[in-house]
Amino acid sequence: GVCQTLVIKSTTSLTNPCANVVDYPFFISASLTAYANYIKVDPQYLLEQKVQSKLNDAKIRSLSLPCQQAVKSITCANIYLKCTGPNIVDYKPYSVDSNYTFGIQVQRPCKSVCTDMLTSCTGIFLVNNTYPNCTSRFDYSFGAAPVSKMPLLYDKSNNMTTCFKPKSVAIAPPSE
Repeated sequence: GVCQTLVIKSTTSLTNPCANVVDYPFFISASLTAYANYIKVDPQYLLEQKVQSKLNDAKIRSLSLPCQQAVKSITCANIYLKCTGPNIVDYKPYSVDSNYTFGIQVQRPCKSVCTDMLTSCTGIFLVNNTYPNCTSRFDYSFGAAPVSKMPLLYDKSNNMTTCFKPKSVAIAPPSE
């Protein structure tokens, strides 16, 4: 994998809702790059398509401003995973226990990114949407660790030196 920064073109802010949020180097996996090369597109284009499928929705634009910001923040944080350093070789060791220590290639989003969405989005959003699981696990070990040993997707420390929280920006102006 590699670390890249978001390529901003004159139309990027119009097509990529995360353009004004992702101001950090993010991780692009080797498998995403291989697939992008196979279909002859830029890997960043594939990430942008994923963002659009999740955020370019009239239902989201009708949500309250705090909920929009929280939805955008968690979506961008989970798609554009922040690199741990300027180079992908800057792995941050993650020790589950003495048997499972492996390098995490990305800085995990802070748990507050997830809990902010849970507290900001209420009412009809609860009924029509799937909420994130703030205690879910992510396989940073690429299958080397059993599920119970995988690190949490969201860093529960909420310490900005060990996790990250994207800027809070609305998707669209609040609806009338």
